[in-house]
Amino acid sequence: MSGRIGRHCVIDESVEIPDDVEIGHFTIIGPDVVLQPGVCIGSHCVIDEGVEFRGPCRVWNWVHIREYAQIGVNVSIGDLAHIGPKCRIGHNARIGNGAQLHHPAQIGERAWIGPAVFLSNDPYPNPGAEFSPEAVRVGDGVIIGACAQVLGGVRLGEACAVGMGATVTRDVAPGAIVYGCPARFRRDRELHYPGTAWEHCGPLDPLAYCPDCDRVLAPQFRHGRGGER
Repeated sequence: MSGRIGRHCVIDESVEIPDDVEIGHFTIIGPDVVLQPGVCIGSHCVIDEGVEFRGPCRVWNWVHIREYAQIGVNVSIGDLAHIGPKCRIGHNARIGNGAQLHHPAQIGERAWIGPAVFLSNDPYPNPGAEFSPEAVRVGDGVIIGACAQVLGGVRLGEACAVGMGATVTRDVAPGAIVYGCPARFRRDRELHYPGTAWEHCGPLDPLAYCPDCDRVLAPQFRHGRGGER
């Protein structure tokens, strides 16, 4: 066992810890957890059996990751988040503080899940019936605003956006913007707009000119290769 480990941690003897892994205080890590170099786990976290970290990522404080979840490269999981059993989170995704992803949610690459978002797994709760979870499937580049709720079994298409506080009860088409309770289609999303520029596979290069972005950006954000446009 190596790496930087805080005080009063409980780590199963089956877990191998690379040199550049950091683990905060009072954290519990169960058996057969896979840690890759560059993983940083905060304090008071619980990482259950068989969780797999596929590359460098950041897990903040008071996070519970349930058994056999898979966490992609460069993922950030905020304070007090809950990741259910067998959930899968794609590379470069962001999970906000207090978000709840119930099993077996599937989160695409570059998705942004806002604070206190709730992804259900039971579209029709019935205490008297046998429980069969239905996963929420979130496509690549999706944005979900804070405090939104998504019903179990719903699919959010690639690059769509869900407004803050929305309740999503049906599938959302790729590139659509929905909000309200229940959420309804409002318009198509500007894929290149600042903060949602996933069509560029990440933040915009200030030296890379894009005519679509230039059409919607305020003048102070317009930068082409020859300087301000």
